[in-house]
Amino acid sequence: MNSLKIANVRHAGNMCLHTNGLHHQSPLQWYTCDEKNILQSWFYDVKGIEYPEFPLRDGVKFQIKSKMDGNRALFWYEHIGSNQYRLRIRANDPDDENQWWTYDSRTHTIRAWNKRDYAIANQHGQGFNIGVAAVIRQYTGHNTERIRWMVDRHQFENNGKHCLDVAGGSNTHFSHVIFWTCHPYMNQKWIIDQEGAKYGHYPISDAKRFQIRTRLGGYRAIEHAEHIGSNQNILRIRKLQEWNPNQFWVFDSRTNSIRADSNRNYAISNQMGYDNRVNFYAVIRPW
Repeated sequence: MNSLKIANVRHAGNMCLHTNGLHHQSPLQWYTCDEKNILQSWFYDVKGIEYPEFPLRDGVKFQIKSKMDGNRALFWYEHIGSNQYRLRIRANDPDDENQWWTYDSRTHTIRAWNKRDYAIANQHGQGFNIGVAAVIRQYTGHNTERIRWMVDRHQFENNGKHCLDVAGGSNTHFSHVIFWTCHPYMNQKWIIDQEGAKYGHYPISDAKRFQIRTRLGGYRAIEHAEHIGSNQNILRIRKLQEWNPNQFWVFDSRTNSIRADSNRNYAISNQMGYDNRVNFYAVIRPW
């Protein structure tokens, strides 16, 4: 039997169910039957909303990355009240647990990996409105919390037929994320990634001392130099000095970090508080 059979709905007085308009919340009335009138045409649907199969099984940890240049990762950030945290994209940092997710097939929700009772949704009280900040919020079973992965479109779509969207197509660190009318542009395209960052095989074994030299003229070596506060020392290139302990380094394969040989608790990094942003000092700082 066809689950989408079109029909009139009649009562005993031979009047038909008739919608007084085509907009959201249009009222219904009984009216003279007219089989050709689309306002009186109905179908029954035994399927309800369909959810395509999610590509990962329940409980698998994954990241959601934008297909825009840089593949920035979706993560939850500041608290905005009512047990809700705003979603943003960030320069990829797989060590940040807030950018990892898991799927729950029973509820068709995407849950925060480290806050499993919180699901991606629109804000409390906003229904399926577009343009407001997308959030994670405590799961309540509300229809706005259910998300479909549209694999053919690489989009996350809620039950209001709106898609997870980087607001304004702003492909920058910390851009906020909304639900918006679905469209084919890249700020609504996403990748599901289980792997996080990939680290190539390091050419030197752990604890083997080495220098890092530039290929510019003179082959100067990286040295950790003056202190700039917060237990951080700026990196500079200096004239090669094989006797200088501040020019020697070791690799730590467990943490995929380069450590100062003279202070193994310090690793090469960006300045504290600037994550993966550009144009800030490279430093060594406590691991």
